[in-house]
Amino acid sequence: MIDLWRNVIILGSSARAARTQFEMGFGDVLITYEQEAVKDLARGKFNHEMVVPEWTIYTEHPAIAIDRNISPEERPLVEAFLDFLWTEEAQRIFVEYGFRSITDPRLDAENPLFFENPPQLHRGRSGGWPQAYAEIVEGFWRKRILEEVRP
Repeated sequence: MIDLWRNVIILGSSARAARTQFEMGFGDVLITYEQEAVKDLARGKFNHEMVVPEWTIYTEHPAIAIDRNISPEERPLVEAFLDFLWTEEAQRIFVEYGFRSITDPRLDAENPLFFENPPQLHRGRSGGWPQAYAEIVEGFWRKRILEEVRP
């Protein structure tokens, strides 16, 4: 792992920034989300070798209603949308656009671009983002990788 990071010249400030830099010719490797690679494959844009890790970190991207941003008139529509996200129709749309179904993994077979053998997922422990940030970003990335790569 550390040998990989020794070759990093530029780190994007976000996944989108890293992707933009890569598309502009900076770097030989882009580490990204499965959904991004699937999207590129679907558009015929991807012409690089793809390597799928044995393990990766499981991430969830929740949708929530923020009360202060919703008027009483909008609430029924917002709640209907949030309920819709859990339906089979919505899950099929997610799969079509490169996201795996969270309610019915059998739907994933409908997207032939998904990796046949997805990585095993590290789901971490309870504690949410604060714990993940402390363990992964601070503990692993800054204290182990950066200190060894850039003494």
